[in-house]
Amino acid sequence: MRTRNSIKKLIEKKHEKIKQLDTEIIELNRESILLSDKYQQFKEGNEDVLICGRPKKYETKLIGKIYWKEDFIDEDNGEVFEIERNRIVRINGEWQ
Repeated sequence: MRTRNSIKKLIEKKHEKIKQLDTEIIELNRESILLSDKYQQFKEGNEDVLICGRPKKYETKLIGKIYWKEDFIDEDNGEVFEIERNRIVRINGEWQ
């Protein structure tokens, strides 16, 4: 027969496994983002980012973006058209 403490220890072990799996999944997602293929491209470059509006102040940051294309259907005539999308995933090496 299990005791309350043994059950608590089992629960804590399972929570640790979940944390470990979450960390692994995050790393795999990041690795996937950095891959470029015909569906998605990763590009990184310096961009000037507006910091203050008055007076205008800019700071150069290393921006990493992923680019992909999505197909949309025009509801009026059924025509399919493609839109290029992008999303910032890293700024100065830090994941967003």
